[in-house]
Amino acid sequence: MSRAWRLVLLALAACDRQPTTASGEFIGPTWPAPKILGEPTPAQIAQLQLFVIPFHRKVRAVPGFSELYIEHEPRWRVVVAFTRPPPRNEIVRLAHDVLRDRIEIRTAKRTSVQIASDMDRLATALRGAGFDWTGFYDPKRQRFEVTVARPEHAVRARAALPADLSVDSDIGVGALPVPE
Repeated sequence: MSRAWRLVLLALAACDRQPTTASGEFIGPTWPAPKILGEPTPAQIAQLQLFVIPFHRKVRAVPGFSELYIEHEPRWRVVVAFTRPPPRNEIVRLAHDVLRDRIEIRTAKRTSVQIASDMDRLATALRGAGFDWTGFYDPKRQRFEVTVARPEHAVRARAALPADLSVDSDIGVGALPVPE
């Protein structure tokens, strides 16, 4: 195991010893965290990710929240998407100082609640079509990704999808996961 991964595991193990609020909510690391200039090392990424956990818990309560994810290229940053993005200062103040200059706010088509609901509708429609499939929502592309095993299943999948979901869905043919 590389030194970087040992540091990541050590940092994650430290989460159990981090302070919480009276209600038990994790408030994040409390050690002094200096700003990281330039691109972070693997050990610094492990530290930054610990600060993302409490930020995510806070930001998902903001109306219109869609998704939070981390991008590594062209630089390490936390992307937060909203259907109607609030002013940047309202979001940035929810994060620890070490993350604030690494937050990017984007506009999304759906809230996280709408994504879950639409994914349920998509799953119901595809289950009714009578073939195996796998799928997920890609927050970067803001599209539903569906994979089926055979080309004729792709045709049936396109026909089975509700029209409002069909325009934001990509159906591909490929290998499906095999249950163990």
